[in-house]
Amino acid sequence: MTKSTYLLVCGAIAREVLAVAAANGWTHLEIQALPAILHNHPDQIPGRVDEKLTSVAGQYANLLVGYGDCGTGGMLEPILEKHGATRLEGPHCYSFFAGAAVFEGL
Repeated sequence: MTKSTYLLVCGAIAREVLAVAAANGWTHLEIQALPAILHNHPDQIPGRVDEKLTSVAGQYANLLVGYGDCGTGGMLEPILEKHGATRLEGPHCYSFFAGAAVFEGL
């Protein structure tokens, strides 16, 4: 099967994403990760995501980004729109580990 979906994730959740993909036999995914340390520099996340998505432009039917807003102050949204990509809902990629309600309470 050809990989039809590109999934760019934060390195902080890459291990879990890879495990879920393997457990479910999701061979249609090409998964790459950016370094988790970018959370210490959220202003750099949009540029790095843009670089990665630009490098795979036209190669996949679906572009997914495993980041929440993650401190970018909304700066990730224009990058996603530019590439027609979809990201995780929520304020932070960690929020889907605990669930949005629990994360908000933290």
